[in-house]
Amino acid sequence: MNKSRTFIFIFLSVIIILAESTQNISSAVKEEKFIFTYTINIKNNGARSYPLKEFDKLILMPEDKYQKMEKLEVKMNGKNIEVAVKGVNEDGNIEAILSEMPKQLASNQQLKIEIKIYLTISEREKPKLNVNWSGTLKDIPETIKDKYCKMDGPWIKSQNASIIAKSLAENESNVLKIVFKFIQWIENNIKIPNGTQPKLPTYPDETIKIKVGDCDDQANLLVAMCRSIGIPAYTQLSFLYMKGEKYEEVLFNGHFKYTSKNVGGHGWAMIFIPPWGWIPVDMTYFRGAKLKDGRIVSSNFMDHITGAAIYLFATMITENIVHEDYIKELKEWILDLQTYNLTWKETYSLEERIEEENGTAIIVAIGGLSAIIIVITAIYVIAKRRKREEYYETKRDKYPLNSK
Repeated sequence: MNKSRTFIFIFLSVIIILAESTQNISSAVKEEKFIFTYTINIKNNGARSYPLKEFDKLILMPEDKYQKMEKLEVKMNGKNIEVAVKGVNEDGNIEAILSEMPKQLASNQQLKIEIKIYLTISEREKPKLNVNWSGTLKDIPETIKDKYCKMDGPWIKSQNASIIAKSLAENESNVLKIVFKFIQWIENNIKIPNGTQPKLPTYPDETIKIKVGDCDDQANLLVAMCRSIGIPAYTQLSFLYMKGEKYEEVLFNGHFKYTSKNVGGHGWAMIFIPPWGWIPVDMTYFRGAKLKDGRIVSSNFMDHITGAAIYLFATMITENIVHEDYIKELKEWILDLQTYNLTWKETYSLEERIEEENGTAIIVAIGGLSAIIIVITAIYVIAKRRKREEYYETKRDKYPLNSK
């Protein structure tokens, strides 16, 4: 299991997720500065040493014109340690190396890591789309297809998704029209989870079989459908700023506990649509979404794009998923908790900051975005467990549910 991957990426989907109407949600301001603080505390209660495989390698986040990492601080067992930023990998994620990280955690030993990331988030521009202006499949560069149309990673189990996609696309060549056909099929066939048990993420064909999928499940299904007919696509994971929210849970027979403040994890598909390029397509959380018979539906397919959560919240992109099979890694991590008898605790919070003229940062509020974490997340799994309808009954004033 690759312990270097971002851990919380879509966690707390229960808080934000899913798409219900967002009429009262404010957009992000032009630019906001944050300090994200993350701590991880692991204790090995077992008889065997727990291998800290690749714990010294971090995948931080992508950088673009809308988000920038300004500074990174890491402590291990209370001591400052050096962090060397390697650069950006082929998926567009920043990579770093930690010094002095042990190779294993012996029986009865503990390891505490505290990470602070200083970042700036800017308001994102909405694309101006028109279905009649869309390019065709032939307008997509082959070099982009070569990288973003491989059926690997979370898309290795997509045979049925491919059959459905090819049937829906038929002889259509307009890329945006094809994407709308895929959106319609998912709206008509896939429900959101509704229950109290944690839901592990599923591969596209598994999502089709059980007819249930959360934000990333539906995003991965949409990506699989696009890739299978030559439309480049990948999944993007994020944190949405959810001021005032707090969530805490103990899971996996007491092996795992997490506490978070003011963050909502989310995921969507990024699709290459000529002539505009990369466009976010959000299946589960967008302005004007409605909950109908357990399914999230729209009155206009364009709302999945122009009304997406990324434009409704201050949003921190935590990772691009282009080839990594995070579903497999998550299952391996959960098995490690039990196999090595680990106690794993995590806390997260984000403080909004304002710069004084002398450069001193003033903490003005606790909020939530972002992430740099050392292993693949269980929080994502857990955070999807509460009943959406019950949650929104108590939060209707803040995040109204528009259902029928």
